Order: sequence, then C-alpha cells, then structure tokens
Amino acid sequence: MKHDFQFKINKEKIDNNRVSLEDTEFYHCTQVLRKKTGEEIKLFDGLGNSYIARIKKILKNHAELEILNSARFIENLPDIFLGIGAIKTKALEIVLSQVSSLGVSHFCPINTDSSIKKRFNLEKYSKRALESIKQCGAAKIPQIHQVMDIEDWFHLTKNCHLKLIALQDNSYSISELENKILDRIQIAVMIGPEAGFSNNEIKSAKESGFIPVNISNRRLRSELAATSLISNILYIHSKKRIENE
Repeated sequence: MKHDFQFKINKEKIDNNRVSLEDTEFYHCTQVLRKKTGEEIKLFDGLGNSYIARIKKILKNHAELEILNSARFIENLPDIFLGIGAIKTKALEIVLSQVSSLGVSHFCPINTDSSIKKRFNLEKYSKRALESIKQCGAAKIPQIHQVMDIEDWFHLTKNCHLKLIALQDNSYSISELENKILDRIQIAVMIGPEAGFSNNEIKSAKESGFIPVNISNRRLRSELAATSLISNILYIHSKKRIENE
C-alpha cells in the first residue's frame, strides 16, 4: 500500500485558506517527493488538525498552498504523561520516537538519582517527534519538556486521574488495574532509568499517588518498558471503544 505523506504547517499562518509550505517541509515535498503544481497533499499543524491542500505555486524557498478542507484528528486516546528517567541520548530518542507514534501527549525526562542526562537539546528532540508524527499519520505532536526534577514531575501530574509507576516488586499486574485504566482520561506513567528508582524516589512516588505496576517478570530496558506499558494502556482503551460501538 502506498504511503500517504503529510507535511507540517503553522496554523497561525493560515490566511483565507492560504498557507505556505516552508523550510524542510518544502524541501521534502518538492525536492524529495517531487510534488508538482496542481497536486493535492495532506497537511497537519501538530495541534490535532489535518488538512487537504492543493499546491498553487512552487517558488524558490516555499510553496503556496490552497486549503481545500480541514478536519479535527480524533482518536479518543487518553491524555498520557510519560515521565522517564533521563537515560542516554540515543535511548531517549528511541523512546520519544516510539511513544510519539503511540499518541503520548507529554514527554518528560526526569532527573533521578541514577540519571545520566541532566539536559538535552529540545530542538533536536522536537524534530524527532515531528518525524514520527509525519510517519504514523497522526496530527498532534507531544509536548516535550526539558529534563525536570522529580518533584516538578509530581507537580505536573498532580491532577492526573491515574498515576502508574513501573516496578517489579510488590506491584499490581496490568490486568488487575484494567478497570482503573478504562475510564481515566489523564494517565501519568513513570519509568525509571536503567538502574531504576531509588527507595526514596519510590516512596515519594507512592506518596504522590503513583500505583506500582509490573509490566513483565523480566527486567526490561527503559525504552521497552515505556512502550510496553503505554501500548497496554492503549489496548485496554481500544477494547472499551470496540465494546461501545
């Protein structure tokens, strides 16, 4: 099946159903994919809106587009906040790429006692998330936060309806938490770095309302733990949608 490419635009620059395709999006559209004047293309704004547009004119540094129609990209996904111990750059990029495609709304590297990274290049990671959204066909880019202290993470997620922390010992299974997951609109997910959370961090998480959940009997790398837990949450929500249809 032919892949249907989409290109990001700035919603604020739409004027009377006209908008320009610029920078790397313009290059990808006209130089890589060789799109021509008169062709229709898919657009998205990263805020959850998708568009169909026609290329009206291709100039040296941008293309002028006419928007033919627009729609709100609706998936009925829970609003997932992912907090993950700040691991190595490459591993963190892998996690961001995968969870962006899955539909996470907030990506939050956490500075823990065992963290490796204390800061990271926000622009670089934003581009990685954009690439994933373009590839998977979604329309909303997750909000990517700079590395934050664990107390700031607890504050950010204080109003989430369900909070889960991935732990192996003295934890619930996913199936035991299924009813809690089903009806929750905002869910916070907390994944440790390679060395795991310290005892004090686990204690603080539980005091902040995080419920320990065991993803697997095997010790998983942080990247796999994050995508596994989020995939399970989305699967449980998808079952509910199917049952209600």
